[in-house]
Amino acid sequence: MPKKQLRPKAPQNLSFTATADSVTVKWDAVDGATSYKVYRGASKQLDATVTGTSHTLTGIAADTKLTVNVSAVNDAGESSMTEIVTQTQAVTP
Repeated sequence: MPKKQLRPKAPQNLSFTATADSVTVKWDAVDGATSYKVYRGASKQLDATVTGTSHTLTGIAADTKLTVNVSAVNDAGESSMTEIVTQTQAVTP
């Protein structure tokens, strides 16, 4: 009897790099995940579904904090979200 597939675990070790108008979030690959969903802001609006382990969010004002959540997805469903608070760089005159 085949083993039932389980939902993937939540992504771990989120980190980010920032410019004045974008943030790139990276995370470790999750065993069994086929894609990842990246959510923008406190309202957790879906920004993208990606197959890699990073995503760049654009169109963010300079010197702005932005909450980003990432979940892992496979045929059995979606993991819980892992959150990171990012901040774009300030623009120096």
